[in-house]
Amino acid sequence: MKTLIVVPTAKKSNTPEWMYTFDRNYDILHINYSDEHMLEHSSARHYMLMNFKGQKWSIVKQLLNDPFVYELFQEYDYVGFWDDDLIANANDIDNSIIVAASVKAKMWQMSLSKDSDCFYPALRQNPAASLYKTNFIEIMAPFYHTSLLPRMKEFFSMYEVSTGWGFDVIGSSLFETAPVVIHHYSITHSCIVTGKQIGRA
Repeated sequence: MKTLIVVPTAKKSNTPEWMYTFDRNYDILHINYSDEHMLEHSSARHYMLMNFKGQKWSIVKQLLNDPFVYELFQEYDYVGFWDDDLIANANDIDNSIIVAASVKAKMWQMSLSKDSDCFYPALRQNPAASLYKTNFIEIMAPFYHTSLLPRMKEFFSMYEVSTGWGFDVIGSSLFETAPVVIHHYSITHSCIVTGKQIGRA
């Protein structure tokens, strides 16, 4: 399944292996949200760089409303909207895409490692399981089948979008599909979620 991962990035961001390795089957769209100039990393395969401002889900709304980007999304089966503080193995991402496609998942995410900061304990990796169907996925690393993007675009058009808080809860109902959490593979969320952050959201 052809997959694109969209990740807002700035010069101050970490540069984990999954973003820049040659050894991957997914494509990367970096979104430069800072005022600093970012050079394109020409050493990476299937790498794109665009400039948009705002928080991630505000940027997602802008991308969906941009005719060029929206047409670009249609070239893929899955589009993932990832935070830039995630630690993952590129091979695990590739294998998770295969697993998700095998069960025809429309929206899904990789589980969170035992070392990961985790707001929802149900998303922490269960090594005894391959995957779970659930009623939500978190907003920091979701994948969506591109057949869902028209409904996402329509939904976001009705609201001023800043953060994505709450979208994880309503996503399953909005898209009328059961989200999938891939437990055989995991990612690590390195950012600590605090009460102050939740309050600001």
